[in-house]
Amino acid sequence: LTVCHAKQASILHTGPVKSATFSPDGRHVVTASKDGTAKIYGLKTGGSWVERATISHNRRVKSATFSNDGCLVLTVSKDGNARIIGQESHGAWVEKAIIVHKRKIKSAIFSADGHHILTISSNDKVRVNKLRMK
Repeated sequence: LTVCHAKQASILHTGPVKSATFSPDGRHVVTASKDGTAKIYGLKTGGSWVERATISHNRRVKSATFSNDGCLVLTVSKDGNARIIGQESHGAWVEKAIIVHKRKIKSAIFSADGHHILTISSNDKVRVNKLRMK
């Protein structure tokens, strides 16, 4: 096994990073940080990585994940919000929807078909949310 260090990127946050993951096609990365932000980075043609979007919450971001098709990002925060960010045809990432709970959201996940999001709040309520995007 050879590890290549030729094309690197440093994704900086002002607080500890809780998670980081690749999109299904490996062309994007999303991070989640205790600083209240998630960041999406994209792979450029030349092999370098560039920041594409910053997603802000009022409290720490617990997790961030891609949908199965890689076109949506779901962030979960202790502010009680889950944000859905989508990639437009021209490449920009924009907010598509917000799921609001009265309490902190512990976790959230996309359904396999990307049409629903399952959320669990800190009062142990599980909610199935139908995606209706802007």
